[in-house]
Amino acid sequence: MQGKTAKPGAGASLARIVAASISTACLAFAAYWSIRFAWADLLYRANTPETISRAIKLDPRNARYRAWQAELEEHEGRDPRPALLAASVLNARDSSIWTRLGLEAEIAGDYGRAEKCLLEAARIDRLSGPRTTLMNY
Repeated sequence: MQGKTAKPGAGASLARIVAASISTACLAFAAYWSIRFAWADLLYRANTPETISRAIKLDPRNARYRAWQAELEEHEGRDPRPALLAASVLNARDSSIWTRLGLEAEIAGDYGRAEKCLLEAARIDRLSGPRTTLMNY
């Protein structure tokens, strides 16, 4: 009775096919997200309210987009605080967001909140910008 033997190299060939498939899937995944983020950045740079909204939909975790959305909303006469709060949650280490939140709170008459936000900005960034704003508060 003769035993059946596998063809030499058949297992290695299957392993190569699996490895190539996994590599292709990983590259496709990375390419998709790279293109998506590049498109969001292109929309952000177009600098209109519509394109900023579309950029935020493509990359909802980008604090820079939310902070710029706040600028545009303020320019249009709307309340920028919700967009600034979203930006501060996404990037709690950006002193310019905390400075803007402090200034918006001061304008709204919420002086306790303004002081907390400006102190946070000065704690994060020890340069003169946040400290000057806090001093002028």
